[in-house]
Amino acid sequence: MRTRTTTAVVGTTVLTLALTACDSGTKDVRPVKATTEPASSAPTPSGPVALGASQKARLADKAATLNAIAVSYRQPDKTMDPPGASLGMAEGSIWARLDAKVCSTSPNGTGQPISVSAADWHLSFSDGTQAEPTGLTGGDIPKPEFPYDGTISPGQCVRGLIMLPVPPKQRPARIVYKPRSLNSRPLEWTVPKT
Repeated sequence: MRTRTTTAVVGTTVLTLALTACDSGTKDVRPVKATTEPASSAPTPSGPVALGASQKARLADKAATLNAIAVSYRQPDKTMDPPGASLGMAEGSIWARLDAKVCSTSPNGTGQPISVSAADWHLSFSDGTQAEPTGLTGGDIPKPEFPYDGTISPGQCVRGLIMLPVPPKQRPARIVYKPRSLNSRPLEWTVPKT
């Protein structure tokens, strides 16, 4: 009896450690194997979800499904000089940093590769305005960068950072992901107040 109890406790501890040992860092944007269920297993939410929540969708022009996550959001991000007039931004504008992840969740052999781009992500403000990525890459842009022209095969993921310019004294209400071939409404996440 004591052996079974000890084995059960050790087994549960090992399982718990294995499940909680995942690294949430963003060290690499090379495709990695997806570990999500096919998109058909859960409906797309009807409104914004919490930051870090996973959302599933189907692409219209391909036999493909995806899973997208706005992993984290930071405002202001002071790792680079503030965006200025050369980017069409007013004095006092700041950078915001979005950590984003997209996975192709089509089962291997049943879906087509999907295109991913940082340009498919933007910030939406309560007054109806938007902030889109500038297209800047390299140099001082924090790494790893989310690609502007990437492709992932079924079962693979890509994750990286996207820098977005934010006008002075403003904070977005939502993060929006809308690839051109999305077969549903845009995927949205609520931006925390602070």
